[in-house]
Amino acid sequence: MIHLPPDSRRRFTTRRKQTGATLIEVMVSLLVFSVGVLGMVAMQGKATTYAVDSENRSRAALLANEIVAAMWAEGTAAPSTQTAWLARVKDPAVSGLPDANGVLSPSTDEATGFQGQQRR
Repeated sequence: MIHLPPDSRRRFTTRRKQTGATLIEVMVSLLVFSVGVLGMVAMQGKATTYAVDSENRSRAALLANEIVAAMWAEGTAAPSTQTAWLARVKDPAVSGLPDANGVLSPSTDEATGFQGQQRR
């Protein structure tokens, strides 16, 4: 029988108690890393959604500015101008907006005196 010095027996039993500890540490670090990657993927998806929404809002603002400019240029809101603008808004190929719906409603502007389709 081989006799080991007392020092080596202690090291052997300590190693035996730690068996598998490195594997658990690696698995925990992989779990933490995976959660981080999933969070980044979700954040990228949200960023894409917000970018598309922002682009649609910009297009809608440009279309609204277009009808306002046409009304100021003509001095009136002619029905033909309104009809043509509404057709452009509703056509996704022209406006670039999915499911767009334009609404024009007459109102009185106290600063300019503009009411509906006529000036005071």
